[in-house]
Amino acid sequence: MEFLKKNKKVLIIGVLGIILLVIGLLSWEFYFSKYKIFHEYEKQFTEAVERYYNMNKQYLPGKQETREMTLQDLYDGNHIGDLYVPKTKTLCDSNSWVRVYQNEKGEYEYTTYLKCGKFDSNVDHVGPEITLNGETEMIISLGSEYQELGVSKVYDQVDGNLNIEDVLVDSSNVNTSKIGTYSVTYTIRDKAYNKTVVTRKVTVARNLTEVVQQETDETNYYKGTDPNNYLLFSGMLWRIVGVDSEGNVKIVTQNNIANLSYGKEGEMFDDSNIKTWLNDYFYSNIHDTSYVKEDSVWCVDSIDNAASASSNCTSFSQPSPVGLLTLYDYNATRQGNDTYLNSITEYWLMNRKDSRFAYIHLMFQDGTVTTNESTSLSGVRPALVLKNNLYILSGNGSLQNPYRLDDYQPGKENDLLNTRLIGEHVSYFGMSFRIADIDDDGYVKLISTGYLQNNTTNNYIYSSYDNENNIRKFDPEEEGNIGYRLNHEHLDYMDDSLMVVHEYTLPTYDSNKKYSEFETSTFKSKVSIPASYEMFSATNEQMTGQANYWLLDYIDGNQAFMINSANGKTFTINSNSLYVSNGFKIVFYVDKNVKIKSGNGTSVNPYVIK
Repeated sequence: MEFLKKNKKVLIIGVLGIILLVIGLLSWEFYFSKYKIFHEYEKQFTEAVERYYNMNKQYLPGKQETREMTLQDLYDGNHIGDLYVPKTKTLCDSNSWVRVYQNEKGEYEYTTYLKCGKFDSNVDHVGPEITLNGETEMIISLGSEYQELGVSKVYDQVDGNLNIEDVLVDSSNVNTSKIGTYSVTYTIRDKAYNKTVVTRKVTVARNLTEVVQQETDETNYYKGTDPNNYLLFSGMLWRIVGVDSEGNVKIVTQNNIANLSYGKEGEMFDDSNIKTWLNDYFYSNIHDTSYVKEDSVWCVDSIDNAASASSNCTSFSQPSPVGLLTLYDYNATRQGNDTYLNSITEYWLMNRKDSRFAYIHLMFQDGTVTTNESTSLSGVRPALVLKNNLYILSGNGSLQNPYRLDDYQPGKENDLLNTRLIGEHVSYFGMSFRIADIDDDGYVKLISTGYLQNNTTNNYIYSSYDNENNIRKFDPEEEGNIGYRLNHEHLDYMDDSLMVVHEYTLPTYDSNKKYSEFETSTFKSKVSIPASYEMFSATNEQMTGQANYWLLDYIDGNQAFMINSANGKTFTINSNSLYVSNGFKIVFYVDKNVKIKSGNGTSVNPYVIK
């Protein structure tokens, strides 16, 4: 019995020994042998560099200087065979290096850092971290003097804090007399001669305020029919109106954005529907609001007649980012009767004549300004005031090449369309569209800039509103309804491969209510038409033809439906006129996975999608 116990103990010890031996062999195979191979590679790497310098002594560094050769350098010169991560076919990191340093005695010291997968040399190979004063990208005015901001701290993981005065700063490339982007470099090495180079990008550009002041007369307003005052900001095209005494720049959209009632009868701007829409709805679609002077006040003087508008405003609105142009703005831009603020559209101005009427711009050749009831629908051209420290990075102010700031960069190939800006232009099935919204799920709402047309004949598609003598709400499922024809009969003129069925909100218009108070209903369809207050619903940007187009707004079954003509004027028709044919500005959503194929999102070069 005792014998069996002893043999059992020996057996257990033997098994454990075999297990340990197997573990040892496996460890050798899977780690230690690989580690041995890696050390052989380190040796080969070092020896290859030493051979190179023995044959090319002229390239050795001077005293207290260093030279570095990478594994890629050796590969390029066929000075070493391929080095692989041990037991794999993956090459070691070609950025690995051998550094040679000549010390004070004239001796050469070699330091090798090789990285092969999870194996790397146990040497200090990380350079110091340089922290700059100020931003790593800065813009300065053309003709100004470059002021070096310097370095605030240098820290190395091994050596600790280093002297910031040892950082070599090279700003010799900066030319403040020439527009462009330049690099300032900051270089330092730690005690192991690991080098760090940090770059600050310095852009020399024209100051927006200075450009406006230089291009305008003592009034600092652009004047005449078509000055070079186009500005591309937040994906939308604007006109620069002028600059104030503090250097802030007023801009206004190139086109009407929507059609709105000013407010209830007798309502002033601060309490109006239009102020709410401008500052809650429109402003939420500005890409970078840090460029906008958010505490702007807007002149709301009452004006007796068009000629009485004065630059000495006596009544102001409460501060808000978005407003409207004043009659004084309009008059200040005129040369005779000519001004770039004239167009074939009408739009609201800020001033009022009395408690019922607001000045409205009716665009005739003689520049006539008249009034309209505040409860009527008219065009809206939002105005902003930009801060006085902005810079023009490109453009010459023309329509074809507008000024551009640095508030955004155009989309690139394969960027998702839902990462882009409200207002940018998109080309799809031969038509031009603008991004009007991006919903919470990433679906992108597009609205056409012109009328739906037959892409074979290039003729516009016209349709009556209803087949009955009563006005029914837009309904894509009810035969004879305008919604049905658009989503069935007229869908043949569109490419719906990227479209998705989406929910739309249909407003019931009431001139005595604010838009947030409208009664609404919903429907689902592939294609819809714009409501009067929606972004970019106001005018036909292509301005070809003078036909009307339908709007989505519903009043009731007995009165009329809101339509909009090509000149931007909104009006109503009665139920006896439903058989009149009008065009369509179409609205639809595209899939959230739609990508950009080409283009830069402008009207001249819209995004092509795929």
